[in-house]
Amino acid sequence: MRHEVDVIIFGAGFSGSLLAQILCRRGRSVVLLDKRSHPRFAIGESSTPSANLILKDLARRYDLKCIEPLSSYGSWQQSYPDIGCGVKRGFSYFKHQHGRKFQSDDQHENELLVAASSEDSQSDTHWFRQDVDALFCRLAAELGSVVLDGSEITGMDYDPTAAAKWKVEVSRKGQPLHLQAAFVVDATGPAGVLKQFLEIPDQTDQLRTRTSAIYSHFRQVNSWHDDLSVENSSIEDHPFCCDHSAQHHLLEGSWFWMLRFNQDITSVGLVINQTGRRTGSLDVDVDSWKRTLQRYPSMDRLLGQATIVDPPGQLLVASQLQRMCGQAAGADWAMLPHTAGFIDPLHSTGIAHALCGVEKLAAILDQFWDSNERLSALRAYQRQLFQELKMIDRLVYGCYRAMDHFPWFVSFSMLYFVAAIRYEKGRLNNPQENFPRAFLGADQQDWNETVDRVLSQLERNLERGDYSSQQANKFQEEVWEALKPFDLVGLSNTDVQHMYPHTATL
Repeated sequence: MRHEVDVIIFGAGFSGSLLAQILCRRGRSVVLLDKRSHPRFAIGESSTPSANLILKDLARRYDLKCIEPLSSYGSWQQSYPDIGCGVKRGFSYFKHQHGRKFQSDDQHENELLVAASSEDSQSDTHWFRQDVDALFCRLAAELGSVVLDGSEITGMDYDPTAAAKWKVEVSRKGQPLHLQAAFVVDATGPAGVLKQFLEIPDQTDQLRTRTSAIYSHFRQVNSWHDDLSVENSSIEDHPFCCDHSAQHHLLEGSWFWMLRFNQDITSVGLVINQTGRRTGSLDVDVDSWKRTLQRYPSMDRLLGQATIVDPPGQLLVASQLQRMCGQAAGADWAMLPHTAGFIDPLHSTGIAHALCGVEKLAAILDQFWDSNERLSALRAYQRQLFQELKMIDRLVYGCYRAMDHFPWFVSFSMLYFVAAIRYEKGRLNNPQENFPRAFLGADQQDWNETVDRVLSQLERNLERGDYSSQQANKFQEEVWEALKPFDLVGLSNTDVQHMYPHTATL
């Protein structure tokens, strides 16, 4: 069997499937190719206001009425109550001490809560990717994409002089398929089909963040909100229920994420900070999970009775989360962001950055398909993509450097929140802009200089080894002075005592 199409997309996760929907809407013929079939396990992820704004814009720009409800929790529940998700009102951080139960106080010295929405109906969501990816793929098929799941690539050829520049041979259910296309997109994530075929060099060593992870989906994860309410009156000051958030439990040298879904499933991962190790393999095994719980009584209380959901049916290990290719686009091909590189789950940038890439690449293929300007547009896409990865890397790296010293962590984390809110405000103020600025201001010189300057200050201060409250307060003042020109919602107000109820853009 032969298929000759305009575009082949490798990878039928949500970003590849969404791009397929857009291209079909714009009259392109598409094959969506994937080694596996839906539904399949993918670790749950957390959306952000940036992600929701991009998704809504894409739905309206390309008349994708079926995906617009996914841009907020309320409309999601009305339209797709059976597609797994959870309410996410913001970000919450709790600093635990080795060997001690978590303790809070009226000053919230061990807590940080940052609102991302003002009410549940408009809130962000945790995506149960197993359901969401399957929905996006189904919608791509309904719009005309040829979905070839369960397919193994057996051969590939690229001839830039041919009309059909790409020839891909596939085995599906024991039958050979011959595909031809003018353009290909790699949305396979870490599998990196084009990275392997084109022998693109790896540039992960240019990244500063180095972390490992152990993760899975669980049932019977206890409520952190309930645990806090029993022994800590300070919960009355929380701007939202902390179970309805991207929950971060900061330990010493590691942290747990918790993202709760409506169907009593929780995405949980232990991220191990190995940022100080610049070379060599990163050693991590599933026993680290049990050893960590034994050291932190409150975490053991939360997870001690939890059971792993099947799929995956076990703890999974990623020895190193970071990766980055040396090239992300060419004359007749491109990678989506999650394939070109990935930094870390700390700031929940994954969904938003993926959607940002879909938006830019869709616009290029729509406007410059037969244009001589397409290659220069793809080069600009690649340049911005790497700027974005390196911006995320610096914002995350600084947090890992400060993670064991909570006041320093809180101060540096505000760089991410300022960048995210600026990006969101920029989109809201320029809804008709066809080519939005780079994600998190990654292409803006003044913002880059500010991030570099604050990061250098952090490194110098930490290297002195003085973690006193006096030095922490001084660093906080330095951070806020640097952020004044960029802070649009008053994050620098120290009177809120680590509780930020009014930072939502919507």
